[in-house]
Amino acid sequence: MLNEELIKQLFLNACDYVEETSSLKFNRERFAELIVRECVAVIESGEFMQGTAHNDTKKIIALNQRKIKQHFGVEE
Repeated sequence: MLNEELIKQLFLNACDYVEETSSLKFNRERFAELIVRECVAVIESGEFMQGTAHNDTKKIIALNQRKIKQHFGVEE
């Protein structure tokens, strides 16, 4: 199931408050940057390396993909 709380937090962090209209303005570029930063943080955590030979590139890539999908709650 999609990690709705994480997506909501990223969305809110990507919005600017517009005082004149008391509303939020969505910043797509900031949202994309926040998603990329989340992906990098998942990979930097190093959890994907546990039990994996460092030279097994295909396995490392697959584990990275799975970990990022799990982090965002994306179904396989």
